[in-house]
Amino acid sequence: MTSADAGLPAAIGAPATRALISAGYTELRQLSGVPVSELRKLHGVGPKALRLLQEALERQGLSLGLGPARDLTTTPEWDAVYTGAEPAPWDIGRPQPAFVRLADGGLLTGQVLDAGCGSGENTLLAASRGAQAIGIDVSPTAIERARAKAADRGITARFEVADALSLDQLGLTFDTVIDSGLFHVFNDDDRARYVTSLASVLRPGGSCYLMCFSDRQPGTFGPRRVSQDELRTAFSDGWTVVSITADAFEVNRGFGATAAQAWLATMHRT
Repeated sequence: MTSADAGLPAAIGAPATRALISAGYTELRQLSGVPVSELRKLHGVGPKALRLLQEALERQGLSLGLGPARDLTTTPEWDAVYTGAEPAPWDIGRPQPAFVRLADGGLLTGQVLDAGCGSGENTLLAASRGAQAIGIDVSPTAIERARAKAADRGITARFEVADALSLDQLGLTFDTVIDSGLFHVFNDDDRARYVTSLASVLRPGGSCYLMCFSDRQPGTFGPRRVSQDELRTAFSDGWTVVSITADAFEVNRGFGATAAQAWLATMHRT
């Protein structure tokens, strides 16, 4: 059966088509509302195929579903992201430019926690500038890759498998916390839990530098969009929101673009 026979866009390629058909999706309209997290579990359905499916659905006034954000924090799902044939959109093999600028400004110093570190590029950046840096992620595969990078580059950094919603279990406190693309995966309830978790490990007067998807990003594909007001509300109790500025994530070309609109927020723990 071809992708055309299946009612699926031919451009997604044979591996993705076979995976979708095997899972029972033989027509494009059947994918309307299906969580992206579920489709990512199918071998062969990578970021490029997901983007093309979303675009095809949007032309029909439909959309893939974001699904419950908490579901995205499970270990098997994130491991699937890091073991797929294509790299995850955010796993670009270098630090995000926004965090390079922070490091250049001398802001990633002391004891630094990278929450949701992925394969470790921002953690390694901080460590290379002299910070005592720890990266945590729920994905064991991501942590294995981060540790391998540290060893290959001769950089001293610590990486641990841990839940960003329970950072107090680390038994540590930090001068600085960085978040590159984690905040926006949470639903409202877990967003509040995450902010509380951050507060449990960031010392009074410490800084949190957080970059998330912006509501300025067009379309619906990808993570949940976040407004400035949502950021200010989330960090309204026990925090001072110093600034929220427009920025951009660099992403892999398989995502369909090389950048995505973001907010870079700076908060101090009071």
